[in-house]
Amino acid sequence: MEIVIQILLGLSVIGFGVLMWKSAERWTWVPLVIAPIVFIEAGVFMGLVALSAKSRVAWQKISVELEQRLDKATVEEEELKYGVIGLEGDQRAVVPIELALQKLRVDAGRVWRGLSPQGAAQGQFTLNMPQGPAAGAAVDPDAAADPAAAPAAGAAAPTAAIPVETLVFAFSEVMDPNQNRIPQTFLGQYLVTQSTPQSLTLQPLRALSALSKRQQQGISQAQSWAIYEVMPLDGHEPFFIEASRKRDEAIFGDADEAFLNAALAGKVPPDVLQAYLKDGKQAQADDPPEAKWRKIKLLKDHSIIVDGSGQRTATEGSYFDLLGQAVDSRLQLADGDEVQFKAGTELVFKYEEATELISSGVAELIDEIYVRPLNDYDEIERHVFERLDVLAEKVVILNREIAIMKKVKGANDTMLVKGQEDKLKLEAELAQYRVEKSAIEAYANELQQRKSAMRTQLAALYQDNVKIVRNLERVQMQLKQEIDQRTAAAAAGR
Repeated sequence: MEIVIQILLGLSVIGFGVLMWKSAERWTWVPLVIAPIVFIEAGVFMGLVALSAKSRVAWQKISVELEQRLDKATVEEEELKYGVIGLEGDQRAVVPIELALQKLRVDAGRVWRGLSPQGAAQGQFTLNMPQGPAAGAAVDPDAAADPAAAPAAGAAAPTAAIPVETLVFAFSEVMDPNQNRIPQTFLGQYLVTQSTPQSLTLQPLRALSALSKRQQQGISQAQSWAIYEVMPLDGHEPFFIEASRKRDEAIFGDADEAFLNAALAGKVPPDVLQAYLKDGKQAQADDPPEAKWRKIKLLKDHSIIVDGSGQRTATEGSYFDLLGQAVDSRLQLADGDEVQFKAGTELVFKYEEATELISSGVAELIDEIYVRPLNDYDEIERHVFERLDVLAEKVVILNREIAIMKKVKGANDTMLVKGQEDKLKLEAELAQYRVEKSAIEAYANELQQRKSAMRTQLAALYQDNVKIVRNLERVQMQLKQEIDQRTAAAAAGR
């Protein structure tokens, strides 16, 4: 193409020269001078036009490329900001993550991490606030999520780390494999008595002796504390893999079994661990009724009242009333208190509410889902300490009874010792009695033998005496006869 242009330019110059040569005889010097100048300027102008056209084409290509890149970047920005429309499952988009983060901030309240304990004095604990770029600043759920506001906040005058007279919840911290601080052991509820930008003084609401052994051990061994303005809430999402897809057979996604086994195995009963592992999956026949939810499909349009009549903040109590309706102003709807659902919508309800809707013909049953009942840790903590107070009273009573039993045992021991002494004496007397009895029995045997011998001798003497008596009687009879005969003879002889 360049050669053709060069040939055309050459022919134009030659043609212009021929025309000037032919016109030289008729023109004056003025047109002869002006014509070459105009021709040269026209050539220069054509070159500039060509350069401009070439530059324009190049810039048009760049513009088209940039517009395409802009469109692509706009789509990518929208996807990064809002996620891919129509794509199922959780997406790592800015807005959903910000909403989830805001929800976590609302649930957790303000949190101060990385506080280092400096010892205890008079029952109070002194903690140093973290310093430097890695300082664990508090997370304020009410603060605006505006990056431009950060420098202004950083330029403000230093204030107390936590307002005095604030009730807080303390946890010991450890580092996870990603070098993030995570709470490990609940250390109890504390009252802020002194607060500066650099340090914090906490007084436990309960005596250290009233805390559990695990809490006392955690306090003595903790290298880092985390302070929560609100007791952390239980939830389903923290125990599931973030990128897992929610589906019918697992409405919360896939449970993080590695994390659950590492965190709970061997520390809780097996049935508790199993409750975390099967959370969001199909319910079984032996599951407790309070853990069974029902997935239903609406057959008619339906509305539900989700906002309660009262309002309160996160620090004043629960986010919901006894009916499950929102009372936290941040959770309530701006336009009314009802949520509308169209026919054909699939929802998961508690067993009782789903049964009522099914029996009234508003919905039909799809499946039953096991949903782990959430724990109210604040209520559990109060209940545990109430039980500890009851147990402490029982311990006092038992100690009193033990003291009485010890006295009784002491008296019994004294009586037992005396009984042992009496037993020894009686055993000695028994031994002496047995010796004496043996001697008496031997003497009695001897006397019995002597008695038998004497009786034998007396029997023999008796027989001899009987014989002698008989002999004497015979002799007496003979003598009487002789006397009678002699008397008769004498009388006859007179």
